[in-house]
Amino acid sequence: MADVIDKPLFVVPTQISMKTS
Repeated sequence: MADVIDKPLFVVPTQISMKTS
């Protein structure tokens, strides 16, 4: 479960950062 939640947790901010940049 930790892996499933850890993936999207750091993947979401990465996409937002790319869009904001």
